[in-house]
Amino acid sequence: MAKDCPRCGAPHEVGLILCKFCRTPFDEEEARRATPCPKCKDLFPETTQRCPRCDIWLVVQCVFCDALTPHQRPECDACGEVFAGAPQRKAARDAAGLSWSSPAAPAQGGSFGGLEAWASPPPEQAAADLFSSFGKGSSELEGPPPPSTGWDLESWASPRRK
Repeated sequence: MAKDCPRCGAPHEVGLILCKFCRTPFDEEEARRATPCPKCKDLFPETTQRCPRCDIWLVVQCVFCDALTPHQRPECDACGEVFAGAPQRKAARDAAGLSWSSPAAPAQGGSFGGLEAWASPPPEQAAADLFSSFGKGSSELEGPPPPSTGWDLESWASPRRK
């Protein structure tokens, strides 16, 4: 990383991606990977968990594998689960008696990294029973939608990430 700002010559401060005087990145590559604060819009290294200025979380914890991922990404870096609707999907899987293991965990006899552990029904429960109430509204998730958190997938999705 550069010692001084390439534009104004200000000294580099540890933890900052942009020069605090002229807002020029100290390192272009690190600026591309940086995590923006949703409140103050400052950029921080992707390993930063909280904005030091506003004290807002810059990471999201996955409900499936507990890994931390920068907030602007739409899915977990560790297990690939999409964040939108994740609590509801986990509750539905738990209610159906399905287990889930992270692809990072040792695979249980398959080539899909353990995903078949929750994708196939438990032996004691037939597949017909799992889907017998599908579309009938008998799920515990029935009722009014959860209150909005203000999180919108389109506003957080990074155009550079494919």
